[in-house]
Amino acid sequence: MSNLAILNSLLVNGGASRFLGKIYAQDLEVSGTTSFSSISATGRSTFSGGITVGNYENTSYAISTSGLIVNEWVRINGNHGWYNQTYGGGMYMTDANYVKNYGGKSLLLVSNNGANPATPP
Repeated sequence: MSNLAILNSLLVNGGASRFLGKIYAQDLEVSGTTSFSSISATGRSTFSGGITVGNYENTSYAISTSGLIVNEWVRINGNHGWYNQTYGGGMYMTDANYVKNYGGKSLLLVSNNGANPATPP
């Protein structure tokens, strides 16, 4: 088994396929349940079915992960928003005027009276 493959295109059917090493391909199509230790892609990539990152898998959603850090704005289209799966509350917008709470939850704003702002965990 080689540890380097340079290809113009590659098609893999079924999740039992395994390649140890790096694959460089202009077009890569994989079907079935497949596991990668690392994926690096340039340009736009399309995944259908779903993506699990880390050790948290929820097949009800397109992407599931145990943690996420973003360096830009998180943008949500339409009448959607942020939802806490554990506690059943969140925030969303349905018009250009108000941010609304979801799940009948209250919003508590905590002030540090000018001290250092609270740091998220």
